[in-house]
Amino acid sequence: MKAIRKTALFMMIMIVATQFSLVFAVDVKPITPVDPEIKSDLTLGLNQPYGLATDYLGNVYVADTYNNMIKKVTATGLELVAGGFDGKNNMDLPRGGLLDGKALEARFNKPRGLLVTQSGVIYVADTGNHVIRKIEASAVSTIAGTGTAGFTDGAASVAQFNLPSALAMSSEGKLYVADTLNSCIRVIRKEGSVETLSFTPDGKTLTSGKLNEPSDLLFDAQGVLYILDSGNQAVKRVKDGVISLVAGSVGDFNLETGYVNTGLVNGMAGEAKFNFPKGFALDEKGNLFVADSWNHVIRVITDDGMVRTYSGVLFSGNVNGDIKTARYNTPTGLTIKNNTLIVSDMWNNEIKEIPIDYNDVSFGYSEADLKALIDPSQSSEVWTFWEAKQKVNLDKTIINDKGTYYLPFKATMLHYGYAISWDAVNRRVLYTKGDVKGFIDDSTGMAIYEANSYLAIDHFERIVNKKFGVLEAYKAIVTIE
Repeated sequence: MKAIRKTALFMMIMIVATQFSLVFAVDVKPITPVDPEIKSDLTLGLNQPYGLATDYLGNVYVADTYNNMIKKVTATGLELVAGGFDGKNNMDLPRGGLLDGKALEARFNKPRGLLVTQSGVIYVADTGNHVIRKIEASAVSTIAGTGTAGFTDGAASVAQFNLPSALAMSSEGKLYVADTLNSCIRVIRKEGSVETLSFTPDGKTLTSGKLNEPSDLLFDAQGVLYILDSGNQAVKRVKDGVISLVAGSVGDFNLETGYVNTGLVNGMAGEAKFNFPKGFALDEKGNLFVADSWNHVIRVITDDGMVRTYSGVLFSGNVNGDIKTARYNTPTGLTIKNNTLIVSDMWNNEIKEIPIDYNDVSFGYSEADLKALIDPSQSSEVWTFWEAKQKVNLDKTIINDKGTYYLPFKATMLHYGYAISWDAVNRRVLYTKGDVKGFIDDSTGMAIYEANSYLAIDHFERIVNKKFGVLEAYKAIVTIE
């Protein structure tokens, strides 16, 4: 099969004549102040918030990174938990510091990572200070690190970190640290010693146990450690000291940059691409949500081994509303509260929530569900397109490109009642249906195969307000609703 040309991996819908939005089950909305005056207030607002954590009561805590404070989200706004203001530095930003003591008198320096235990103790990765802090009984103490960047194991009082960014606690009470610029995972034991972990690659999905600027980590209910390996654009899993790949294209390493090449590619987990993801969260069903920070979207890795975009588009912005067209600006931290995904939208200085809709196509459908929507006796050796148990003749090849499925744009849009035309001046394909008008071109996700325009099925969902499933066994793309 000839290769297709992909020029971008996102879809922008341009509405020309009318306001129009697709109807989805859930909406994105802010849960922190949006008024500009309140947002800019040191105590009441946020300044590039990063990490999030949820306690057993459902309270959400925020690392208000550039205000050097730790805050709690309440029904009426934000409540200061620890930290304070010591004037501004020469960049006109709040000045950081390293001071233990009473919570509201303590000082932090660009904290990123948070962890809240069942007993209500808050641990903080105080990133700019290169230390790990603890907030307990309205007091702050430093439990590991010297305040100077370095790489030293041993007693907690002499151990050194380099921009630690995230924390997780094992069932034995060991505190795990994503030591970002040391590109490793450290462990703080109960007795106060710090050691560096090493991992053995599984030899199948990975040939090296090394990390590249890990940005987040968590444990699942079985005690398996997950690592967000940001510089390698990957999610990894560690069990019994053996590290394996969950998602990402780790073989695409760029020697010039020192990082794996970035991108936004959905599909099979081993072929997926990310762009410096910074945070992730695991739900009770085993789905991993990823804040794909520099792609400005929220991705989900489902237990069927697929990566999909759950919310957002590739453009940065600040748009609430339906989850597919919402816009974020460098989402970083994630946590889950009552089947709701909480997102730290860093450059928008907001915390947002997205109710998790398990009926969304992002979570896939069982083979039995999809099989009921086709006539298996009409399956063939080439990919087919189905709606209401009827095979639709698109008159062009359907393409499977490493788990990303592309439909011919013109034939598919004509099937859904759109008029299609070619804008030769701007070199783009126009579509209209009633008052709805839009376009695709080289900058908005269009792919070319044998001189025909193609678009991935997840982008079609956003235009035609349909959901599609993939039935691999029968080579069928199925319209679900």
